[in-house]
Amino acid sequence: MKKSEDRAFMLLLVLATIGFAWVLAPFYGTILWGLVVAILFNPLNLRLRKATGQRKGLASVATVMLVIVIVILPLILVSAALAQQASGAYRMVQSGELDFVLYLQRILDALPSWMRELLNYFGLTDLASVKEKVTAALAHASHLIAAKALGIGLGAFDFAVGLGVMLYLLFYLLRDGDDLLKRIKGAVPLGLNRRPSC
Repeated sequence: MKKSEDRAFMLLLVLATIGFAWVLAPFYGTILWGLVVAILFNPLNLRLRKATGQRKGLASVATVMLVIVIVILPLILVSAALAQQASGAYRMVQSGELDFVLYLQRILDALPSWMRELLNYFGLTDLASVKEKVTAALAHASHLIAAKALGIGLGAFDFAVGLGVMLYLLFYLLRDGDDLLKRIKGAVPLGLNRRPSC
């Protein structure tokens, strides 16, 4: 009777673990980043904890706010600026303000004669074909961007959800990380003399 109970328990444990992994699978990157940021900002959290009179919740909230201000907002602003610059460059190329052929011609004129002969030997000085290739690539890119516009919006929504989950996880890892680590160490079925020394 005891063996059948043990087998049923192990089967239930395996099924619960598989189900838990299945639920968390879409968030594995978010969880990983939450763990990495929690490890990186734990020293700051410990200092804030001392400054706030060992109030874990307040120190964790302050640390999460600092992560948002120091890391997340600058990354979002830089990404938005890069996207805006890329969009502006695309519009300039499409309107003809930015002429690649003119810039390539200036570069070719500045090169030494032996390098121009070498590029000519490989057929890389035909600026008309270069312009055709650039125009075709830009047309293809514009079609891809138009086709993926809905996907970009869904990606932004997924990013916002993932960021919210990461910040939520970060708060609890900073607040309860020490207790969680103690519980994990207590749950490991190895005695102190069998644990590997680091």
